[in-house]
Amino acid sequence: GFIYAYLWSHPDENVALRRKLGWALAPLTLIVGAYHGMLLSTLVAHPLWNTGPTVIAALLSFMSSGIAVVMLVHLIRMKLRGRLDQDEHVSKFLNDIIMVRNVLGSLLVLQIGTFALWWLDLKLGGLHAQQALEAATRSYGSLFWGLGIGVGLVLPILLGLWAISFGEANHRHLQIRIIACTSAFIVVGAFFFRLALVLGGQVPVATTSIF
Repeated sequence: GFIYAYLWSHPDENVALRRKLGWALAPLTLIVGAYHGMLLSTLVAHPLWNTGPTVIAALLSFMSSGIAVVMLVHLIRMKLRGRLDQDEHVSKFLNDIIMVRNVLGSLLVLQIGTFALWWLDLKLGGLHAQQALEAATRSYGSLFWGLGIGVGLVLPILLGLWAISFGEANHRHLQIRIIACTSAFIVVGAFFFRLALVLGGQVPVATTSIF
């Protein structure tokens, strides 16, 4: 990853090598993002984790937060080099990341859909799954829904839609601020989503015994 980032510091050189290395690293990044969810989903004793959507949610969360971190790092580099004050450079940057922005927005929407499926899987599941969901919601519901979903997903989507409807093409510097804010919200939300998920899955659930 560091070698790949270094190659991008000289974008006009080693194009073929950078492209080959990028394709080689792509499946590895997907594996790293998915295996956390796969590990949690295999723990049968924790019904909050033992669902199919857990793997998908983990992968989507890592992908979206990874893109957001890269965006923040790039904006910081541009700020330190004074390029955010150059209208030509800002316009080129915004035109180049249109596809990245669209992919990121799609990931956020897919995450919301995945969380809905995950919630339904637990809510309509067995008694133990329902009790686990209720216990986790009672202990960490505000953390999960407020920061993880609200700040990390809903707010960035709303800000993005507002920027598009406001006419982002005519307000380039405003668009930079929106990208910075939404990227920061996504990173913060992803952290608290994972924290709430890991802690919520370990909340003790009362066991009902029938004699």
